[in-house]
Amino acid sequence: MPSGQTLSEERIREIFLQFAADKNNVLSRKELKNAFKYLGAMFPTFRALLGIYRADANGNRKIDSDELDDLVKYANSLGYTVKG
Repeated sequence: MPSGQTLSEERIREIFLQFAADKNNVLSRKELKNAFKYLGAMFPTFRALLGIYRADANGNRKIDSDELDDLVKYANSLGYTVKG
């Protein structure tokens, strides 16, 4: 993938799942912060909190596998790109 190309939703999903520490596909705020930092977010803590706000349908303050699609759409809307 050429540098500067926008990441696909599939790639963003893979990145988020890499940061699920116990590999249960549930992302905590800390794991989201680390994932957004990896993606290059200027304010990863803010992005993690906003991601939870937008995608956490059941209110448990984590992103479950059922909520991952909404989180990925949110992250994709931010236009993260491949680093060169």
